[in-house]
Amino acid sequence: MSFPTMNAHVAQGVIIGKAVTTVTPLPQLATSTSLYSLFDVPAVVDVSGMEFGLTIHQDAASGGGVAMASGASTVVLRFGDGGTTGSQAASTNYLLTSGTADFGNSQAGGWVAGEMKARTGASTTDLDADDVVGLQTLANLSGAGGIGHIGWTVAYLQGKPAVIN
Repeated sequence: MSFPTMNAHVAQGVIIGKAVTTVTPLPQLATSTSLYSLFDVPAVVDVSGMEFGLTIHQDAASGGGVAMASGASTVVLRFGDGGTTGSQAASTNYLLTSGTADFGNSQAGGWVAGEMKARTGASTTDLDADDVVGLQTLANLSGAGGIGHIGWTVAYLQGKPAVIN
């Protein structure tokens, strides 16, 4: 049985950082344990079939330079399940496994300007209808080593068939 193509979705957007100081008002993604709520899913979604992508649009220093050198884990972003409200912390509801599936500067080769880093979902639980997908900033530097604005993309199939042809 083939899977209806109308069940395929792509959600995308931009998260704009906020000024972190009044002296030098530069944008930065806030580091917190809560989620930036992105979108809610219309039906059950098999997380292992989701595809996630992030692109740095602006650093947290100059408003320019969007490349990020590889280094220690000082920038870490994770997609998470925010439940039905989107306000809960995602610390136990990550849609990607930890380590190499994180988005951040610990990855070999860093983040080239204009490059979209992509990852495939890996979670022991699936999303239910009306669950909110969000992005959690676990770590972010102020200045040129951090992220000011970021573009995100999530592709997924709603429903959970036994086999997808």
